[in-house]
Amino acid sequence: MMGVARRSLFVIALIAAAAVASAQENTKVTSSVTDLDRMWDNFNREAATVGDGRFWVELRGLKLNKNDPKIGLNGYPVKDFERKNGSELTELDGGRFDLIGAYGLGNAELGIGLPLVLQESLNFANGEDQEHASFGDMTLYGKFKLELSENWAWAPGLEMSIPTGRESVMLGSGDLGLNPFVSTRYQEGRLAIGAHLGFLLNTGSQPSVFNWSVQGIARANSRFALRTEVTGQLYNAVGNTFNIISVYPGIDFNLTENFIIRPEGMAGLAYQAFDWGIGIGFVFTM
Repeated sequence: MMGVARRSLFVIALIAAAAVASAQENTKVTSSVTDLDRMWDNFNREAATVGDGRFWVELRGLKLNKNDPKIGLNGYPVKDFERKNGSELTELDGGRFDLIGAYGLGNAELGIGLPLVLQESLNFANGEDQEHASFGDMTLYGKFKLELSENWAWAPGLEMSIPTGRESVMLGSGDLGLNPFVSTRYQEGRLAIGAHLGFLLNTGSQPSVFNWSVQGIARANSRFALRTEVTGQLYNAVGNTFNIISVYPGIDFNLTENFIIRPEGMAGLAYQAFDWGIGIGFVFTM
C-alpha cells in the first residue's frame, strides 16, 4: 500500500514539474485577494466562485494519522466497523487523493469531487492489521454567489454525497447525503475573512452532521498567500455525540495566473479529530 502511495505521489510530482517547466510570468496576478484565492477543506462551501466561463481543476493529496480513532476516512464513526471486527481500532494511518473540478456559470459555481481513499494501516487492539484502497464517495455541489456590497458576499448552496465508496471498510458512507449550506466572505485588499454553516442529512443509518467553518486569507504579494480555516463537524449519533474540530493552515504559490501549488497541513483541535495531516495540491485554472 505504501508503494501505491509513493507511485501516486511520484505521478503528481511529474505533473507539477511539467507544469512548472512550461509556466510563464503573467502580469494579471495581483497582490489583492480575489475569488481565485480558495480554501482547502471548505472549497465547495465558501462564498467564492471561479467566475463565469472559468474552470478550476485540482489534484490534491492529504496524508492523515490518528491514534485511538473515533471516525474513519469516510468521515463517520468507527463503532460499527469495530463491532464487526470484534476489536477496537488503536491507530489509523492513511490518506486520500482528490480530483476536484469546478466551472463558473454567471454568479454560480458547479463542481465535482472524485476521491481515492488509501487506508495504509488499520491497527486493532487484538494485533490485527488491515489495509484497503479504493474510491470513496463522489461529491457534487452547486452554489450561487450574491453580492451584499462591493467587498462582501454570501452564497447559498447544496452539496450531494454519492455513496460510491465501500462502507464495509470505511471507504464510503453507504448513504446518499445532502448538505444545504450558506456561507459569507468579506475581502478587501490583501485580506479576506469568511465562514459557513451547513447541515448534512443522510438518507440511511449514518448520523446527521452539523458543519461549520471560519476562514482567513492574507496575501503577501502576487505570488504568495497564507490561508487558514478552522472547521468543525458535530455528529448526532445514537448514544454518542462527536465534536470534530480541526485547523487547516496552507500556502498558495501562484506560479502564474493559471497554475497554483498549494501545500497544506492539518491539526486536530478536539480529541476525536485526526491528530495531524500533511498534503499538497496542484491547480490549473483558466
